Amino acid sequence: MIEIEVIKFPIDTSLLLTVQSMGSGIPVILFVVSLDMRKVFFVCLNDLIDKVIVPEDPNFYEKESKVINVPVKNEVSRLHEHLVGIKFYAKRIKFYSAFMKFIYQEKELHYLDWSDRDSVLTTLRHFIGIISRFDIWDAQQWRIVQIYYHRILELERGLETEDFDLLYHKVIPLWEGLTTLSRNYEEMCREWFLPTYLAQLTSYPE
Repeated sequence: MIEIEVIKFPIDTSLLLTVQSMGSGIPVILFVVSLDMRKVFFVCLNDLIDKVIVPEDPNFYEKESKVINVPVKNEVSRLHEHLVGIKFYAKRIKFYSAFMKFIYQEKELHYLDWSDRDSVLTTLRHFIGIISRFDIWDAQQWRIVQIYYHRILELERGLETEDFDLLYHKVIPLWEGLTTLSRNYEEMCREWFLPTYLAQLTSYPE
């Protein structure tokens, strides 16, 4: 158990249903302005619906309104630590696009004729050239993507000198790891900055 300081905010169910129908590709952020505290707070409605509202109240759509909880830690200000969440949400559509490309490329790599060295190296250069230019690798909020980025660059630098007989066993696990990022994102990242136990442990600098 953990105590989470929140702001109670009533919201029309029709709005929640509209957000739910949009899916999670584009984050819909609710900003709550507290005149008493003279502060602004945020919560991602798409994630709140999927990770909190539906599990706790699956029949919420039968009500006219729903009171949601906005964590007080989700403050918006000019301080860097208060902008981390907003900046990460801004990259969501880029992450989703990258995930689709990773999945596509991983399947294509399995179909390659790995006895044809020239074809394999040409395909790998092409694939790496595409994904290495994605605007996701500098996401400071999710450090694992930077680890994968360095592994991709390391592979690219070593393509000409790598033992070709061992290349398959280096490339396939790397792309399988890249495809796993989409599941990690759904399971972990979409719960960040929500009024949940996991979010309190993983979303904030402290």
